[in-house]
Amino acid sequence: MRKIFNKLLNIALFGMVIFALDKVPERLDRMAHTAQNLAQNVGYSGPMAGIPSGAPDDYEW
Repeated sequence: MRKIFNKLLNIALFGMVIFALDKVPERLDRMAHTAQNLAQNVGYSGPMAGIPSGAPDDYEW
């Protein structure tokens, strides 16, 4: 009985992993699209010169 239960559990877990991996490209595409829309709405074009980075001015990296 325990072996059967373990086997069914393994099959269920394997199915869940396959299902999750199948959804990855779709979700990545959706996330990239959302980030692109957000960047357009906010007008973000990268770090701006007027905003300090927090590093001291006289310190070379």
